[in-house]
Amino acid sequence: MSRVCVFCRREGQKLTLEHVYPDWLSGLFNKSLKGINEVSRDDLHRVWQGKLFQHKVKLVCGDCNNGWMSTLESGVKDLLTSLAFTHDGHALTEEGQRKISLWVQKTALIDNKALGGAFEIPASFYEELYAAKQPLQNIMVSMGWRMLANGSKAQPLASFEIKQVGSVQAEKSSADVLKSQVDSGALIWTAILALGNVVFHIVGTNINGHLEVGSSDPRMFAQINPYHTDLSWPSEWPIESIGGLEAVRKAI
Repeated sequence: MSRVCVFCRREGQKLTLEHVYPDWLSGLFNKSLKGINEVSRDDLHRVWQGKLFQHKVKLVCGDCNNGWMSTLESGVKDLLTSLAFTHDGHALTEEGQRKISLWVQKTALIDNKALGGAFEIPASFYEELYAAKQPLQNIMVSMGWRMLANGSKAQPLASFEIKQVGSVQAEKSSADVLKSQVDSGALIWTAILALGNVVFHIVGTNINGHLEVGSSDPRMFAQINPYHTDLSWPSEWPIESIGGLEAVRKAI
């Protein structure tokens, strides 16, 4: 079956099965073990039991899947595995933050397409990520951690939730400019991606200008994209300090 790849946008490509989460993550667990998978958005919520990290989608062509995406997965493997499945301390340099941010952005875009439903992240985000092969400045990424991730419904090993932001506060002088952009189709979306012990807060926008959406406590969520400074990981507080994953979701 030939369709258009969500990243390179080339027509007539044979789409391949892509793991939403890296297949090598399943090797960390007993092959017979099953866990809870969870994805949601404003108009859709899905929870199902299945083999760990074996959710696949046909969205990308073979060149993307076996090319830059494979290189990305290989480059982030050791760091992501350690962050997600241990509580070991790390010094996260600019390069480490870049690798993690690019993986998070790519995974959020794939997860959004895999969901289906009414809200879709605009194609421009996929095209820009494909062209840059670097973290996009208009997709902000922060990361926090949790103490519990046991594969149950209450504490799924992998979880993704995305929402379109309905309104933002802006200075009066820029309100008309923002309204004009929104009327022309510009938007803001925010997501929570949890994988094992690590939890990412993602904010994407195609609105021109500086925006601040939400106010994540830096003692809990550390900004990694755009890069600000090297980090000592983990951050001071786990997300359980405000009620865990459910509370973080409600706050976005």
